[in-house]
Amino acid sequence: MRFECVAIIVVITIMIFAFLRAKRYAFAIAVTPTLSVPIFHLIGFLVSPQIQKLADSLLRHRIHISIDVLAAALGCLLLGVFGHYIQSKKTRTYFLVCCSIFILVLTWVLCIDLMRGA
Repeated sequence: MRFECVAIIVVITIMIFAFLRAKRYAFAIAVTPTLSVPIFHLIGFLVSPQIQKLADSLLRHRIHISIDVLAAALGCLLLGVFGHYIQSKKTRTYFLVCCSIFILVLTWVLCIDLMRGA
């Protein structure tokens, strides 16, 4: 799922630039936490073998899944923090719900993929 994560990062980055060009700075700031899961997933491919060398009893895919779940928690937390830049309460609520669902579903899909590959 490396290629898919890179594609997601590219699409979300394009969305951020589109918000910036439209002078929707609040939305550009609020959408940045959705990058946490794909970025941490890619970092997990580099970090999990190193952690496995330190703790032999841990399996690589379990370490990687832990990194992905941590990224989802961090992303949802940052959504709550950065979401307050959106002025309209109704818009903010819909935006945060959609972004949270995106983060959780993406994390679920990446974890399922890691478990199938293990």
